[in-house]
Amino acid sequence: MTTTATPGEHCPQELGKTLNDQLIRVWDIYIRFHSLWLAANLVGLGIQVEKLTSWQGKLLFALAFSAAHVLASVSSLRVREYTRASCDELAALGCASLAGFRSLGLWSGKANVSVYVAFVAIWIGSVFVP
Repeated sequence: MTTTATPGEHCPQELGKTLNDQLIRVWDIYIRFHSLWLAANLVGLGIQVEKLTSWQGKLLFALAFSAAHVLASVSSLRVREYTRASCDELAALGCASLAGFRSLGLWSGKANVSVYVAFVAIWIGSVFVP
């Protein structure tokens, strides 16, 4: 639901605060998830290279992590979209401009998807490490 404020109308305090708090909470949860997911990948890659010996085992491990990266990419794009929509809604309500945060959210969403694609390539490549 998008509403527009007339020029000179101020942001409804409670709604602006609620939207801002939700946006901060979403990013806090997403950053924690992203950090843990990257750490899990490093541990997983270590296990893949050091402990798994069969080609089939390595392939299954790599496919499982790659599928999880596809899901993580989708969540990254959804957080990106939520950031855009929230910042636009706050701006439409006449709240303080979050243009910088909006741009940061949009670019970080794209960057995270790039990292996930790179990790898929690393996982597939790790199958061939003797």
